[in-house]
Amino acid sequence: KPFQSLAGFEVNWIKLHDLSSSRDLEKATEDFFASPSPKDSVLVVHCDPVGSSQRRISHSKNILETQQRIFRQDPHAHEKPKRIVILLIHVDRTNVNTIVDFDSNWGYATIDDVKPSPDLPSIQSLLKVDKLQMVKDEDFRSTLSRDFLLSFSRLRYQTARKSEEIGKKIE
Repeated sequence: KPFQSLAGFEVNWIKLHDLSSSRDLEKATEDFFASPSPKDSVLVVHCDPVGSSQRRISHSKNILETQQRIFRQDPHAHEKPKRIVILLIHVDRTNVNTIVDFDSNWGYATIDDVKPSPDLPSIQSLLKVDKLQMVKDEDFRSTLSRDFLLSFSRLRYQTARKSEEIGKKIE
């Protein structure tokens, strides 16, 4: 358990691959939403595609959605402490086969890579510095030349495009 609280919220941790069945997740989620704790809480469900199948991760998302829907339908839910669910999926950038379809009720974020880079300051110092000042102070040439084309090559467009259309946009 990396930390027990975050911004005043109690943090509860579950590793999906440590659970023996979907019933274990259902029970843990039911207990989380029914907790008598007066504090606002966060449930973090770690999903590692190496230890859990794509099907199991998607099923877990459905379990979380169902339990959250039940909690929200309670007529007294607005009087209870907040309960927030985070589905944390660890995806290696070399293996992007894990796909989870999130509906509009989910907020989601993608964190690419938090490993130290030889060209940039440490992550801790980046979090503390003004972003505009960082852009002014840092020389990003090596980072951009190394990663820029790779990043653009992985862009996916919502509609199919022909290479001629893309070429016109670039010009």
